[in-house]
Amino acid sequence: MITVEGRQTLKITQKDKFYPLEVTSFIRVLPEYDILEKWMVVKNTGTKGDIKIENAQSGSIVLPADEYLLTHLAGKQMNEFQQQQTLLTPGLKVIQNKAFKANFNPPWFMVRPQNAAKETGPAWFGSLHYSGNWQLAFDKSIEGNVQILGGINFWDSSWLLTPGESFETPKLSVGYTNDGPDGAAQSMTAYARETVLPEKHRKQMRPVLYNSWEATFYAVNEEQQLELAKRAKDIGIELFVVDDGWFKGRTSSTTGLGDWEVDKTKFPNGLSSMIKKINDMGMDFGIWVEPESLVPASDVYKAHPDWVFDMPPNRTLPITRRYLNLAKEEVYQHLLAVLSKLLAENNIKFIKWDQNSYLSETGWKNAPVEIQREVRIRFMKNVYRLVEELRKKFPDVLFESCASGGGRVDLGMLSRMDQAWVSDNTSPLDRIYMQYGYTRALPANTMVSWVTGNTFHQPTSLDYKFDVSMAGVLAVGDDLRKWTPEDMTIAAKKVAEYKVIRPLIQQGKVYHLVSPFEENRSALQYRG
Repeated sequence: MITVEGRQTLKITQKDKFYPLEVTSFIRVLPEYDILEKWMVVKNTGTKGDIKIENAQSGSIVLPADEYLLTHLAGKQMNEFQQQQTLLTPGLKVIQNKAFKANFNPPWFMVRPQNAAKETGPAWFGSLHYSGNWQLAFDKSIEGNVQILGGINFWDSSWLLTPGESFETPKLSVGYTNDGPDGAAQSMTAYARETVLPEKHRKQMRPVLYNSWEATFYAVNEEQQLELAKRAKDIGIELFVVDDGWFKGRTSSTTGLGDWEVDKTKFPNGLSSMIKKINDMGMDFGIWVEPESLVPASDVYKAHPDWVFDMPPNRTLPITRRYLNLAKEEVYQHLLAVLSKLLAENNIKFIKWDQNSYLSETGWKNAPVEIQREVRIRFMKNVYRLVEELRKKFPDVLFESCASGGGRVDLGMLSRMDQAWVSDNTSPLDRIYMQYGYTRALPANTMVSWVTGNTFHQPTSLDYKFDVSMAGVLAVGDDLRKWTPEDMTIAAKKVAEYKVIRPLIQQGKVYHLVSPFEENRSALQYRG
């Protein structure tokens, strides 16, 4: 038994009798949440000869023989975090991700006996701390017991252990409760809120923010942003965020991305002048970035075409977003330098960190052949490393995770980010379903929800939009210049009301009273 970060941790070391291989399993106990954290370290103990890892899962649990129902979340862009339920029959069910995004869901699960009471009784639950390609496997034997395994999805991936080198898997957190689905949700979300989120801002109330994207899209400029800021101030906004379009040459989705310098045609005085005016209004300032992507029309791509993942032979270069190959150290150092410069030169208190690329090419042909298949794992290690280093240098900055909506929301990212964007779909009727599923797995103080003019259903009142968005981290993203005096009065009243109940919403227990997946209404209750 050892101590890891102040917690008792069981350490089990196993050594192969013939091969120079050592596997150490760790089980860290968090009794107040009825949760265990499990992970492994694999080491090449030899002095010569490499060992290739083709698969290394983080951990597993085994459930006694019974008939079990699996609850998990599944979705797609604009329709994330949809609750799913299925009977586990003999055989293997695998939930997995292969696209550098989490299939628009966290790698979370809950398993309950089929005959358990609806609101009480046994529930096993868990979540993986990883933002790259992951998998959760549910292996039921014919006798009825179920083994649940989780870890990195090693599809088209491997890791070479040179002599003396170790490989550490991400954590798998697993828990048990006899208090049914809400007991499972409350244990998991309290655990994430109180032990996983970055400690600096863990107990800090998330600010009510305004984001100008849907008001201006790419056509941003200083005069128009200040006009929006003045109206945002009038309704009680605490954080004003400029989204995509502020940087050099950014006029569409195919231009500018990757060149993280302010566009002087849009902001002739730079950002600092505007930020000071916004600060003088009593609001903090935030900004959008998408560090891991670029477009071929950017200056950085023209100077360093070898910094992106290699295309397969005989394939046409896309003109839209492409992944930077963050497995490369020079790419990591470039991003650290340009983002550090942006934050050092401007009073920025919030970063919306987006990722809108999709996995279409992951070649790394100029790397040694033996490590080319490590590219996905190395990429994610350096994403984590980049965020961690920026947080060390700029500890007062809040970070929000975003990826084509809710494509990268998991405990691995939320151990480095303070909150998360749920979906690019801001329709309140759709958000009810997403937020119900989200709060099964993740805390409400990470769940950002905008009030906007967008809707894919029948029109809803501004009151109603605010009521839905107040279930997590309240934000506004509409064009305030088009709001009537009555709209502004309603918004100011709702923002003030939210600030009163915010401690309960962001730090309280959530009870899922009525499921929209079962009835034509929904109800969440928050308690201290």
